[in-house]
Amino acid sequence: LMVEQCICIISEHPFLSLHFEVLRDLVRLASVAGEGGGVVDERMHSTYFPLLDQVMTEISHWPMPRPGAREHYMHSRSLVPIEFCRPPPLFEGELAEDLILMREWAVPIVFSTMTLENILTVVGCLMTEMQVVVVSPDLQVLSAAVFSFVCMLLPLKWAGPLIVTLPSSLYAYLESPVPLVLGIERIPHDFKLQPGMLLVYPEKNEVVLDRTDMQEYHTLCLPQMSRLCHELKGSEKVLHKPKVLLSPRGAQQATLSHVRQSSPAWMVQPTKGQLQAVETILTRIQSHLTMLVTAGLEMDAEKIRSKIKKRRKVGKGRKTVSKDKPKSGDALPLPNSPPPSGSTSAAAKGDKGSKGGADSAKEGSKGRAIKSVNSASKALPPDRPDPTHTTKMAGTTPRATGNKSAGV
Repeated sequence: LMVEQCICIISEHPFLSLHFEVLRDLVRLASVAGEGGGVVDERMHSTYFPLLDQVMTEISHWPMPRPGAREHYMHSRSLVPIEFCRPPPLFEGELAEDLILMREWAVPIVFSTMTLENILTVVGCLMTEMQVVVVSPDLQVLSAAVFSFVCMLLPLKWAGPLIVTLPSSLYAYLESPVPLVLGIERIPHDFKLQPGMLLVYPEKNEVVLDRTDMQEYHTLCLPQMSRLCHELKGSEKVLHKPKVLLSPRGAQQATLSHVRQSSPAWMVQPTKGQLQAVETILTRIQSHLTMLVTAGLEMDAEKIRSKIKKRRKVGKGRKTVSKDKPKSGDALPLPNSPPPSGSTSAAAKGDKGSKGGADSAKEGSKGRAIKSVNSASKALPPDRPDPTHTTKMAGTTPRATGNKSAGV
């Protein structure tokens, strides 16, 4: 009975280089316990599994690496100590620890197989929220490519679905209409490339687009991508020198070697210049994306400011029209309400003129009344009171006066 063994380390800490070194030690342990290198038969149940349990128990009791310290770990079956350096404590504005460790392990693997131009093409498609599907039968290359592309999006962060390895039973996700990043070991037989999808073959250094997307290729690339590639050509040559980075096949052949590296892509211990070349490429890509995001935000802010200015001009025009012509909703003045300002003097003059006319008319009627009363008083007897000379006031009684014209 032949059984394939699968050992999986589950941890909340992304110590990828440490975990992979542990897995390699366990593979060496299996090769020592029996022939086959990972293929275990019944004869190995009595030797390998008890030994595996013992080693895993020792590993689970290893202390947590201290930030900024270089630790050395060994178990009872180790041939060479496992060295791991955890990043120092973070300060404001620095990258997160998980991102630093992810880039340290994954990015050299991608640069060992793909050119910078194709890598930037993938980043540009991610910026436009396309579906990016990474295809590789090597799970290590597959995982490294997916993590690398997402890490290169700084200062942005991928918010869509991220599936490092998609099982064959879930290939229906390839028809999902939402932007996503996923890795698969092989393309299904009935798969058809759709517009809005990019296929990436890291080991072949190929990126494949649909015909419709190829016609709009200039809109999918990063702005000034050619200039960026030219600036980073020197750093790329440092990484592609002989005996610097291993291909995926070379990395697999060196899996059982005793060389301890932060990434399996390094053929030998990387020099400061080689590490600086990787950091230069990543930093320059990040600054380029930051410039693009800032320029985009400034353009959006300028559009908003211009719209606000246009609205203010339209509002001022409406206010000018409302001064000349009353709106339909304005209330009309009542008949007894005071006249508006500006017509006060004319109204006062009119009132004064009408008052003068009323006074003159009153004086004319008064004169006629006096004449009629005097003429009537002559016809009456002297001792009889004049009926026209009566005055009624509140709280008084009528009385007669001797002067016939005194009440007028």
